[in-house]
Amino acid sequence: MAALTDKVSSSKTGEFAWELTRAQDDLYIYITALTGRAEEARDILQETNLVLCREAEKYDPRRSFMAWARAVAYYQILTWRKKQSRERLVFDDAMLENFAGELNQGPDVPHSWLDALEVCLAKLPARMRALFEARYADGMNVKRLAAEVGRAPNAVAVTLFRIRQTLCACVEKAVMGGEDT
Repeated sequence: MAALTDKVSSSKTGEFAWELTRAQDDLYIYITALTGRAEEARDILQETNLVLCREAEKYDPRRSFMAWARAVAYYQILTWRKKQSRERLVFDDAMLENFAGELNQGPDVPHSWLDALEVCLAKLPARMRALFEARYADGMNVKRLAAEVGRAPNAVAVTLFRIRQTLCACVEKAVMGGEDT
C-alpha cells in the first residue's frame, strides 16, 4: 500500500514540476506586464515559485495550473507593491487589478504581445526609446532620469506617459491584426 501511495505522490509531484517549468516564461511575461520592471519581475517570479512549491500539495491537476499560478503571482506583485510604496507607482491598485483581469482573460501565452511590443519599441525615435528603456528596463526613477536628460521631472513623466500611450496603441493594433508587425 505504501508503494502505491508513493507512486501516486511521485506522479503528482512530477506533473506539478512539469507544469511549473512550463509556466515560467508565461509567468515572467505576466509579472513584467503588471510591474513594468524586468529586474523586479525576476525577483517576484522567484518568490512566486517558492510559494507555488510550498503550496504544491494544494494543486488540483483538474484545474488550470496557469490560473492558479497567476493568482499566486498577483498576490506576490501586491506584496512587492507594498514594499515599493516609497516610490511613485505607475499604476494604482484598481488599474493593476483591471489589467490583471484582462491578462487572465487572454491566452496563456501572450508572446504575440511581447513580439508586437518589440516591433513597436523599434519604431520609436531613438531618443524616446532610450528614455523608455532607462525608466522601465533599467528601473531608473523619474527624478534621476530627468536629471540625466536635463529636463523637469514632470516633463519626463508626461513624455513617458505619451510613450506608453503610443506603445499601447501600436501593440493593440498589431495584436488585433490591424497592422503587420
